[in-house]
Amino acid sequence: MSQQIGSILKKLVIVGLVAAVTATESAPAQTAPPPNGVATNVVVSGIGMVSTLGNMVFIEIAGYQTGNGYKAGNPSCSTNGPGQWSFVLPLTTTIQQQMLTALLTAHTTGSPVTLVGNGMCDTYSTVETLTNIIF
Repeated sequence: MSQQIGSILKKLVIVGLVAAVTATESAPAQTAPPPNGVATNVVVSGIGMVSTLGNMVFIEIAGYQTGNGYKAGNPSCSTNGPGQWSFVLPLTTTIQQQMLTALLTAHTTGSPVTLVGNGMCDTYSTVETLTNIIF
């Protein structure tokens, strides 16, 4: 009787191990999302447009200091420093055109905003692409 129980327990352990290995192998690999820049409660100090670069605008923010709460977590591709462009906004969709209007209003009035990037420099090679504006 005890041999039968031992045999059953061995089979259960083997089935459990096979199930665990199978579940581990079939589970998709988890990758960390790219870091994205978040500029909290900042003033838009400049907006630049360059006709030779394409349909995009560059945004400069006052108090750009990486990692201290003004613009924290920007991706490694975003190599501009203080006094340079913090984000770039492509102007290819209606919502992006509306975002430009909101940025111009914030710039004109000096209203603080929070800007969030996508964690990539896919619009311009050294500036993070802007995805969110929060008032």
